Amino acid sequence: MKNRIKELRNKKAMSQSQFVQTFNELLVSEKMKPITVPTLSRWENSLNSPTDDMWRQLADYFNVSVSYIKGEIDEEYLESLIELAILFIFPEMILTYGEIELDDDCKPFIVIGILSQILKQLGYEPKREFQEVYIKAVNLAGDPITKSHLNDFEAVVDKFMPKFQGITDNLLKAYNSL
Repeated sequence: MKNRIKELRNKKAMSQSQFVQTFNELLVSEKMKPITVPTLSRWENSLNSPTDDMWRQLADYFNVSVSYIKGEIDEEYLESLIELAILFIFPEMILTYGEIELDDDCKPFIVIGILSQILKQLGYEPKREFQEVYIKAVNLAGDPITKSHLNDFEAVVDKFMPKFQGITDNLLKAYNSL
């Protein structure tokens, strides 16, 4: 299994030495033992593996999940989530989920739920990512009615955010059984 330490370091355009220097500052502030460039190199090449505590520090540093930085993302699950999201994009199509009709009014919330699971798989915090997009949407909205509608939309998403994984997993089971 190939981890993503080198990939994430390269995204920050940092050499191994630069990364070790800044990461060690974080480690020292957390009262943890600093690392060396050879240690980082062994981690990046999967010759050695960081401790669980060090994985958490690395994930926090890069602002990703531990499973993401370790390279443990389930790609089949991601593909299924993307297929499910595409299904809910089709307009004028009413789907049923148990006794509930999932019409066009429900679809944006379901797609956000699916996207939140994709974001989790990729190592992002869905609520924070949604908030960033929401702020941009409000800034794009020119009139007060649209801004009010966006505020209502945000309130519903905030309410259901903790339930999205269960809802998405149940919809995925139904979809996969077709």
